[in-house]
Amino acid sequence: MKLKILAEAAAEFYQLPDLRVKQKIDKSKAKKARHNCQWIARDAGYSHSIIAWFWGMDRTSIYYACRMVEGRIDTDPSERRELKELLEFVRNRLTKTRQLSAARKASS
Repeated sequence: MKLKILAEAAAEFYQLPDLRVKQKIDKSKAKKARHNCQWIARDAGYSHSIIAWFWGMDRTSIYYACRMVEGRIDTDPSERRELKELLEFVRNRLTKTRQLSAARKASS
């Protein structure tokens, strides 16, 4: 999974301009989208350091974001459903991106 595609997919899922997801703003919708992206990236095997580098943050911010998401999904079933929907949305985006890339290579 590419972190840029993850951020773009989350921006689309949460109906935010792409840049708002990556900015360090405290608006709840953008913050939630950013935290969920960071949790997904960690769950996909990215290190806290790599995630922090991509988002322009330090590792402790990523640890915090992941703990916040885990707390929400452990206590709120609607949060768990939303995260599952976001994961499915991201997977679909990755599939489309790969298909487009393969089609471009085949036509070259």
